[in-house]
Amino acid sequence: MLEAIIKRLKGDGRGISNIIVVMLSLVLIVVIVANVVLWSYQMNQLDWEKMQEDINIVDVISGARFYNPSGCALGGSTSWVSGGISNLASDDNVYMTFRSYDTSTDTFYPITNMNFTGSATGWTTTTAITAGTATYGYDGASGNPSPGSGAGSYYHRATGEAPKIADITFTTETSFSYTCGTPESVFLSYAYALSGNSFGTGSNIIVRLVKPDATTVDLDTVSLPASAVGWTYKTGITVSTTHFTQSGTYKLQVVNGLVAGAKGTANYIQLNFDDIGLKITYYNEYTVELEFTGTSNTESWTQLIWTIDSSFTAEGVTATFQLYNYNTSSYPTSGDGYMTDTIGTTDVTKTQTITTNPTHFRDVSGNWKMKVKAVKLTNMPFDFKADWIEFKPAVTGAHFIFQNRGPLTSHLISLWVNNATNRQRYDINLIVNSGENVAYVRLDISLSMENFVVKVVTERGNLAVFARH
Repeated sequence: MLEAIIKRLKGDGRGISNIIVVMLSLVLIVVIVANVVLWSYQMNQLDWEKMQEDINIVDVISGARFYNPSGCALGGSTSWVSGGISNLASDDNVYMTFRSYDTSTDTFYPITNMNFTGSATGWTTTTAITAGTATYGYDGASGNPSPGSGAGSYYHRATGEAPKIADITFTTETSFSYTCGTPESVFLSYAYALSGNSFGTGSNIIVRLVKPDATTVDLDTVSLPASAVGWTYKTGITVSTTHFTQSGTYKLQVVNGLVAGAKGTANYIQLNFDDIGLKITYYNEYTVELEFTGTSNTESWTQLIWTIDSSFTAEGVTATFQLYNYNTSSYPTSGDGYMTDTIGTTDVTKTQTITTNPTHFRDVSGNWKMKVKAVKLTNMPFDFKADWIEFKPAVTGAHFIFQNRGPLTSHLISLWVNNATNRQRYDINLIVNSGENVAYVRLDISLSMENFVVKVVTERGNLAVFARH
């Protein structure tokens, strides 16, 4: 029995070998197919990741970069005249212009002999006589009592004739110069008294201003009664400042009509006036105040150069320029971040290099601001003309800012730098997470301000390019 089984197996050996070969072939096919499927999956995964990756070069900073203002705030009552922020980008005599405002006043009394103390110097009189006899001039015995100046005044007297009642108009005037522009305020004061032994109706007083162009304006009018009037002191009469917009010689007149009540050479009517003057408060200082703002980078600066080129429409303006110090939270009053000069109608370029803590003059986001203050003792406004403002920080080496805009973490492995004289590859090893901005510094790379191309390559084979021309 056993021998029969052995003989049977020996007879079927060829068939078993065939089965074994088929089985091994099937196993090999399964392994190959599995590897092909795995490889295909891996390749698809890599392709998907590569397509999802999105790396970007935001900026490349090397050497010095310059920035100009992006905003301007008016200080005090400074007003904008013309031009825009874009005019500050270059020194080209195209200006952004601002108008100054008044910041200080002074007061003066232009009537030099307003109190008639000792004489009537500076005053002259003309008359228009309808009837009667006119006399006028200094009266040392009568004057405006306290709180006035006391004895000393100017008088007009109209005396009748035998057949007629006196009727005379007196015009007494003095002149003064005014060249200080439209004043802040003007006030008129004067005192008068009416005496005599014959008072008619129709007597009056007009205080009149004659302007440099010969036009006139009546500042105050009083209708006098047909009776004596004791000393009357009128003070603080408001005068419109628009009457003093002209520069030149003005006249202050007392126009006085006197009418007696009865004819005869013994009958007269007399007006005395005293303490007549103008109080003019005018602007004697004008100021421009501005604050320019801008942005920059947040790299490690080795120095900062800031520059302003400007002029004015008047000579002798004291200009102060200040760069805000974010470390002290203040504008410096000396040293770094502070410049001052006296500037006129010709452009002057002011520049300062800061090598000690230059980053104190920006905030954590790279923002900066510059204050301009210009002052002149003058009674006329002036304009500030800003031509060029530049904020220029410098860095050592080259600073790259990479941005990952994709959903996957990126591994940066190489950096290419091409410029006019060199084409160089640098190995790098930098991880940039999704949504992250990363600054990368290479002290061994130096770039010109322009005309270069930078490329960065990721481990997945993606490329980002930054060019400056």
